[in-house]
Amino acid sequence: MKNPFLVLLFSLFFFNSFAQIKFEKGYFININNEKKEVLIKNIEWKNTPDKIQYKTSIDGDSQTLDLTEINELVIYDKVKFVRKEAEIDRSSSELKNMSTSRLPDFKLESILLKVLIDGEATLYAYTDANLRRYFFKKNNQDIKQLVYKKYNAFDRGLSENNQFKQQLLNELPFSGSTVGVITNIEYNQSDLVSYFIDFNNSLDKDIINYTENETKGDFNLSIKAGLRTSNFSVEDQRQGQGQVSQFDSATGFSLGLEMEYVFKFNGGKWSVFFEPRYQSVSLEGERIIFAGTSIESTENFMTDYSSIELNFGFRHYFFLNENSKLYVNGAFVFDSVSSDNVVKYEPGDSFQMGSGDTFQMDSSVNFALGFGYKFDNKYSAEFLFQTNRNPLEKITAVESKTGSLSLIFGYTIF
Repeated sequence: MKNPFLVLLFSLFFFNSFAQIKFEKGYFININNEKKEVLIKNIEWKNTPDKIQYKTSIDGDSQTLDLTEINELVIYDKVKFVRKEAEIDRSSSELKNMSTSRLPDFKLESILLKVLIDGEATLYAYTDANLRRYFFKKNNQDIKQLVYKKYNAFDRGLSENNQFKQQLLNELPFSGSTVGVITNIEYNQSDLVSYFIDFNNSLDKDIINYTENETKGDFNLSIKAGLRTSNFSVEDQRQGQGQVSQFDSATGFSLGLEMEYVFKFNGGKWSVFFEPRYQSVSLEGERIIFAGTSIESTENFMTDYSSIELNFGFRHYFFLNENSKLYVNGAFVFDSVSSDNVVKYEPGDSFQMGSGDTFQMDSSVNFALGFGYKFDNKYSAEFLFQTNRNPLEKITAVESKTGSLSLIFGYTIF
């Protein structure tokens, strides 16, 4: 690869396949009902997994197991999956593929279900991309899907089949399960987990609540300060001359406050962030005008460029060990400038002549790409490259380009 940045990205993603996510104690039971105690790589799956990686010892080699070959999978005190024969409705909730029937389209399948509440009444979940279904089992009865379906009723528009509420009322009633309570239950994990906890508690039965140990997404607030080298150029086509003013590169500073949300799935490797950042830099340059004539002279141009950059982006982490990680991030940047941001031209020393132009800057957009290192979830250092933007875009026949390369240091408050 000729592009060194692509080489770096390829290297990081290759390394990421070996990056550290903990192997934790657990077991699986295969289709022959043989139980095997192992160490399982816990990546806190967003979807129901189709395979896992495990080791037989801490120093052993990692092995891959297809989950069609197991009946049960447990990471102690963290997560439990069980294989069940059950009827599942896979009707789409996307409008273009939505059914016109309110009835579930059940098909019998062997599916791997995540146990949420294990008790007299057990609650399960199945997730596959945009498909989310909940199941339940009471005592030794057959497992059933809690039915919820969106469908296109045409004359009545989009409608919902909320049969799961009637199922709760008929099959899992208790003193607190009034019609009013059940009416307000939504088809989501939080509401259903609460209901199944209340139902089991009403019977004075012990439960295992696997959702208690689910890792929640983390919110981080960080202060960011940096030094940046900026370039700036202006091409003026108003007189058909195509004059280009190339500012000298200059170093400025930036100060920002970053809000980041780290998703729990895939071991906390993905996050989104928003950062308002103040940046300021002074640039200047010199050009020759009326070159080769008797009135040849120099013209100075300058700008004190300051703005608030609003960064909306995503980040991917590559774990080195428990205290260290690399990351790459990309962001969309909206650069908001005030009315006192201008590019100003003034006569130089040769003759008191010059265009005397003053160009008013305006808000503009660009993209940013960064590569950094974070230590102890507190301290970070990052190289950030920003593509060119055009703050003079609204001026006819004038085009500007400004980009930057920054070294940014961060401290995470929490």
